Amino acid sequence: MRHADHLGSQFAGKIEAMNTRRLVISITFLSIFAMAVRIVIDPDTFWHLATARYILNTHTIPHTDIFSFTRFGHPWRGGDVGWLIQIPFYWLQTHVGPGGIYLLTAVLVTIAYIFIYRSLSGGIFLRSFILILSAVTAAVHWSPRPYLATYVLSAVTLWLFESCTYKKRDHLNWLPLIMIIWVNSHTAHITAFLLWGVYTADAGLRWLADSRQGELSSGFQLLKNSLLGRYLKIGALMALAVGINPGGYRSFLYPFETMSIKALRQFVVEWQSPNFNDPMVFPFLILLLLVISTLAISKQRIKTTDFLLLAGFTYLSLTAQRNIAMFALISPIILTRHLAPITEAAGQRIGYRGLSSAPPTKFQNWINSLLLVIIILVVGLKILLVFSEETYQEGLRARQPVDAVEVIKKLDPPGKLFNSYNFGGYLLWALPEYPVFIDGRTDLFGDEIIGEWGEIISAKPGWENQLEDYGIGVILIEPHWELNLLLPGHGWQVIYQDDLAVVFIPE
Repeated sequence: MRHADHLGSQFAGKIEAMNTRRLVISITFLSIFAMAVRIVIDPDTFWHLATARYILNTHTIPHTDIFSFTRFGHPWRGGDVGWLIQIPFYWLQTHVGPGGIYLLTAVLVTIAYIFIYRSLSGGIFLRSFILILSAVTAAVHWSPRPYLATYVLSAVTLWLFESCTYKKRDHLNWLPLIMIIWVNSHTAHITAFLLWGVYTADAGLRWLADSRQGELSSGFQLLKNSLLGRYLKIGALMALAVGINPGGYRSFLYPFETMSIKALRQFVVEWQSPNFNDPMVFPFLILLLLVISTLAISKQRIKTTDFLLLAGFTYLSLTAQRNIAMFALISPIILTRHLAPITEAAGQRIGYRGLSSAPPTKFQNWINSLLLVIIILVVGLKILLVFSEETYQEGLRARQPVDAVEVIKKLDPPGKLFNSYNFGGYLLWALPEYPVFIDGRTDLFGDEIIGEWGEIISAKPGWENQLEDYGIGVILIEPHWELNLLLPGHGWQVIYQDDLAVVFIPE
């Protein structure tokens, strides 16, 4: 009995010793969840909701444009590669309210960081600190849209490749299924192949090094049984899985078509290079400098995978700030791999030995539990805030032309609608009576329509003829555009104006 009691007390001591560790982990993920559960008015959210509304009302997935008059009937694959997440968003919007979408956003972001956490190196405090820094960097890009599927599935894919490459835990058979989910959820499924390419290139270099030690025939045998062979097989299955969506294999071209649009970087902020004078970009700059500094002082040789991931996603982030979130997701793996030995050596110099294995006192347990309860209550209050209809309406009116839309509905002026790019998504959701000129579906409008919209909104020579040719009868744009100054002198009158939007109709 004494031996059993001794074993029981040892087991209890180990459980108690985990309290501090669990507290740190809990605080880390509750903090990330709290950052993510918030009201974000993203105009693109609305066109995804409108697409799901159409799918459920007609029981068909649209393969051509149904929302604009400038591209009506043109091929469009927004439903093909987004329906799997658009429909749940719409269900939450209509049955739970906007708060349901924001809660799902926070859950998906937290799941992504759970997989990233499992891929990190080092102690609990290092992991938690880097994870929070990563979350702060990426938080500005979290919004309720199918991009969240890419965020989560990128984290899962990274974990699978990291586990297989460095921990010899092969769970890669999940990747074809992940690919099917990905290609039906978001257009950036090409990210999976970028990650696959990085780890396959590393495996290829290893295979070449090993094959030099034997004959060519044994080299081919090595390819068959090596990690490279495994990755090539999985890559083939991933490629086959891409075609399992309503649009078939043409969906593979979707991201390339979007990136080829030159007008994006001229008129769409998220496709422009980051402005390092913007305070919202400071966390990205800090994270980038921390990675570079750590690699500079690290005694470890940088792994091929780390180099390719860092070089590739740093380049993508510097060319388009929408990619900063992916850099923030990937860089902690590289950073902690090199920072962990440095912090461990520094801890030994100052006598730090990590979390104590001794059971905490009752007072320490009480303090830990109380702190965790307080944090949970604060997070709970924030959840309640996103379910507040009044708070949501305030946020919506601050970002979208709610009152202007009501005026247009009431007056019902004839003619087509010329609208701001930033209002397009909301308009096709809230004002379906008027097909839009443009919205956030940049892949659909391309350089032609985006460029023409830019010429009109900037009042370039010939803008009057362009409006006339399109049969425009209503104009809804922001007050700061130069076009506002010229319209009154060319036969247009203001019927509504506030700090956010101006509505013009012909005199």
